[in-house]
Amino acid sequence: DPDRQTAEIHIRVALMNRFNALGTAEIVRVA
Repeated sequence: DPDRQTAEIHIRVALMNRFNALGTAEIVRVA
């Protein structure tokens, strides 16, 4: 199902973006 595959990719990208934002916040806080 291509639609489901696309949705999973979007979820994965959203999670990556959230982790990147959290990681950046942690780096800024520590530095």
